[in-house]
Amino acid sequence: MDDREKVFNWINRKLAEQKRFIAVAENIVNVALQEAFGPPGVSGDPLKIVYATQRLAAAYRSGIEWATEARRVYVIEQFQELIDAIRTFFDNTINEIEDYGEHCFRTIEGVIANPPKPGEKREVELTLKLTMSGTEEFRKACEKLSPGTDFSDEDEDDV
Repeated sequence: MDDREKVFNWINRKLAEQKRFIAVAENIVNVALQEAFGPPGVSGDPLKIVYATQRLAAAYRSGIEWATEARRVYVIEQFQELIDAIRTFFDNTINEIEDYGEHCFRTIEGVIANPPKPGEKREVELTLKLTMSGTEEFRKACEKLSPGTDFSDEDEDDV
C-alpha cells in the first residue's frame, strides 16, 4: 500500500478486529473458563471445559490468522515502522495461550497420574494472563509519522 488513506483504513480495520478479539478472549477467560472449572472446591464440568477450551482454541487460531495477515501486508517505507509494530501485537498473546494449554495439560495429567485419595479434595489453580506486545512501538511510530495521531483508546496492554 502506498496511499496514506489506504494504510490508515487498513490499520483501523486491524484495530477493530483486535478489539473484537480482546472482547472474545476476555469473555472466554473471565466467564466461560471460570464457569467451566467451577468455584474453588467444586469440581468443574467436563463438557463446559471442553466447550470453553475449544472456544479458546478458536480465538487462538483467529489471533494467528490476524498476525499472519499483518505480516503479509506491504507498505511504502514511510509506513513501515507503524506496520512492523502492528505485526507484533499478538506475539505475546499467542505464546501465552500456547503456554497455558501446555500448563493445563501437564497439570491435569499430573492430577490423573496422582489422583486424590477418597474423601480428599484437590484444588488446581490455572491462571491465564494475556498481554499485547508492540503497543508502545506503535504509539511511537504513530507520533513520529503524524504527531497527535492515536489509533487506540486503550491505555493498558493487558487483555
